[in-house]
Amino acid sequence: MKNYNLFFCLLIGVLLGCKKNDITPSESIKYNATVEVIKGIPGESATIRFSQAVKKSSLKGTMNTTDIEVYAINDSVYNFILPVVPAGEYDIKFQDISLLSKLNISIKPYPIVTQAQPVIDSFSTAFSNAIDSLTKLSNSAIAPIDKAIVPLFKQFQEEFNTAYASLTANEKLKLAYFLREHKIDYAGLTTKPISPIYYNAQLGGYSDPSEELIRLAKDYTTKVILAAGSVPFLIGSTAAFAAFPNPYTTVILIGSITTYVVLREAAIKRAEELGKLNGVVESITDIIPNDSRSIQQTIRSQQSDITNASTIPEFSAGIPKFLKMRVEYRNLIKTDIGLHENITGALKNDTDLEREDKRVADRFNQVKNALKKVNLNWVLYTSRIPNTAIKKVSYTVPASNIFIKSVSDNRLNYVASPADSGINVKLNSTVTENINFNMVVGFKSNLINKSFEKSLSAKYMGAVIDSTELYRLSAIGKYTVTQHVGNGPNSKLFCELKNNNEALYTIFDDPSWPNGYVFRQNWTVRKINNEYFITTSWTNPGHILSEAKKLTYPVTSFFYWNNYIK
Repeated sequence: MKNYNLFFCLLIGVLLGCKKNDITPSESIKYNATVEVIKGIPGESATIRFSQAVKKSSLKGTMNTTDIEVYAINDSVYNFILPVVPAGEYDIKFQDISLLSKLNISIKPYPIVTQAQPVIDSFSTAFSNAIDSLTKLSNSAIAPIDKAIVPLFKQFQEEFNTAYASLTANEKLKLAYFLREHKIDYAGLTTKPISPIYYNAQLGGYSDPSEELIRLAKDYTTKVILAAGSVPFLIGSTAAFAAFPNPYTTVILIGSITTYVVLREAAIKRAEELGKLNGVVESITDIIPNDSRSIQQTIRSQQSDITNASTIPEFSAGIPKFLKMRVEYRNLIKTDIGLHENITGALKNDTDLEREDKRVADRFNQVKNALKKVNLNWVLYTSRIPNTAIKKVSYTVPASNIFIKSVSDNRLNYVASPADSGINVKLNSTVTENINFNMVVGFKSNLINKSFEKSLSAKYMGAVIDSTELYRLSAIGKYTVTQHVGNGPNSKLFCELKNNNEALYTIFDDPSWPNGYVFRQNWTVRKINNEYFITTSWTNPGHILSEAKKLTYPVTSFFYWNNYIK
């Protein structure tokens, strides 16, 4: 695993020390070395990387005249706490090894801790809040964590409090600098699900759950990286405690453990949801022509066999037919690496978290017996991502994911457009005969670069069908008459076409009429030369073409002497 967030690395070393003479190396081998810090202020951890293996558990050295001791993370990587020294440039030297060149580190200007107790009190409050959050999360049905972590975490708090009571004033000051840079972030320990569709078959309207899976996978990776980034610090703190088991190394060890555990449990919460969210496409289950809309129900008797999902759908020439699609999704599994970069990252980091947690457990077990209040075993993380699919769910998918790939008869032309929770498909042809054909409807997954397809058997109705009622039902509603010219400059006219074929006109701000006056007319839809027009009882049938304009479907506006806008 990459070494992320180096500021989480081991924060052990002597912060305040005495002055020494220059150290004379005792070994003839010379090393290249680099030092890495984030802020460069006291209390922060620093990482030293040597060009080759040193193979010592710790090294004693100086920063100018201040003693330090660094502890091995592995054979060539060491960590220590930046001591409380004035801002400036410092030269690091070691007693047991020689360096090929100077190893310099900059201490930046920093706020001075004048009182240690407020910093430590803030840490203690966060410790208690973390216990409360872990307790609630362990009892939650949403992404539960292992209940055994709560009593173990409480023992960590007892250990910290016991050791803290024995610290000297100088040690408390050093601890305050350390805790100021390493706060317990318990905000991620919430019972609120990160994914709003974690437990819902469908979340208000229609959505593609793979989008949620991608987002959740990215969030999980971020949390794992934070947790794993604190492991080197924890490993080093166990080494320091093992070498010098005293109250100060104890509070540093517990501080490192709590930092890691809180970050780990926040990651586990995401892992629970990631493993349960059904967001990986399996197949198209249904293509459903028409829905339960009132227009289709009303005209069902007037258009021959307007179908539902159980019969062959019929497409009338030029009349849109609504199609919606249901797609089967399953949960994420371990072999889904490669589906998407976020998924690949999450699955790899899940494996890394298992490995790093085992590493922490091994180090913890080595020092547990030296602790006074801790006797419970480490709670190992086991992957929440299953090996096989444990649940499959069908969702109605959004229009943006649906497309028409082809129709089997080249005499048919089609146009598809998004419509609410599906698509409207309109067919036309130069022939008037009926045509049986197959339409290939596809679904494009947001998760992977792959399309899923399903063939739909259908029939094109070439014969002309009277769609007067279809247009009439679509026209029902309220309109603003935009070109109305009244008897005053502010005259406004509104119209409502009602289902009983009554047209209600309401006029406002016109000096010739009482404000809000309503007058009534009849209205209807007329068909002329296979085109449809809205007219009222005022219309002279012989003048329809000069008084009105043909309708388009669905009816959202029309022209009859004036423009009517819904």
